[in-house]
Amino acid sequence: MSETLKIIILESIKSIKLILNNKQFTVDEASNSTEFFIALAQNRYSADLIIMDIDLKNEDGFKLIKRVREKNKAVPIMIITANNHRDNFIKGISEGISDYMLIPFEDAILNNKVLKLLNLSQNLIEKKVIFNLPFFIQLELKKATKGKYNVTIMMTTFYKQVKDFSNEIDNEYNNISGYIYENLKNIFWDTDVFIPYASQNFIGVFPFASGENKDKISGKVDDCFNNLKLKEPKLKEYYLSNVLLTYPQDIKEDEDIFLLLLEKTKEAIKATKNNSKSRLFVS
Repeated sequence: MSETLKIIILESIKSIKLILNNKQFTVDEASNSTEFFIALAQNRYSADLIIMDIDLKNEDGFKLIKRVREKNKAVPIMIITANNHRDNFIKGISEGISDYMLIPFEDAILNNKVLKLLNLSQNLIEKKVIFNLPFFIQLELKKATKGKYNVTIMMTTFYKQVKDFSNEIDNEYNNISGYIYENLKNIFWDTDVFIPYASQNFIGVFPFASGENKDKISGKVDDCFNNLKLKEPKLKEYYLSNVLLTYPQDIKEDEDIFLLLLEKTKEAIKATKNNSKSRLFVS
């Protein structure tokens, strides 16, 4: 990151600007949506990262995200929230957020997440689809419609049995996510898209893959993960879920694909539940 990067914050925790005290980027704070969109307009609706609290006074944070996406579909957005309900994470992913932080959080974890997102936005150009993956997938479906071919979308989720989701669990997921991703991505063709999404999910987009290819794709992922579990003791308690949908057989062009993937993932994990006293939390 050779030049100064721009972060715009809409939130109610005034300490965030102090935490992000780094000469590599500048931070603009807004206390309400009016100030926030003025700051965006001054930057021609562009920024290297937006951090926003969705629990705002008299305002719906998710509606503001939609307004941002109308102006800029690629800018990475990190959600700040004190609410650890699963519905918030599902809705956030569906709206195309890049990451999230639970309140309260550790300064070091916030810094690490911010630096990771800024690095992605500057240096990994091919992965900029991560910043608004739902929009990217809709474009892929339109191309498939025009070209009259199939596209298979996969959500892969790794998880372990936990009673409650917390920053500690999220941090643990983040620590092993990179290792799992680096191994899984090598099993696919260069023409396929396979990227990390949030702390424990990966999304695969496979053009020209029909419904007949689902078992083959899922099997390759399972075999790779099972081999990793044999090598790495830290993965012993973890499980993997693959949900695959093929367009146009399983998906309508205007359907909320992420919501559908997340709901089917939740169903798949519940089906493998071994301990009735624990619940499996998927963020």
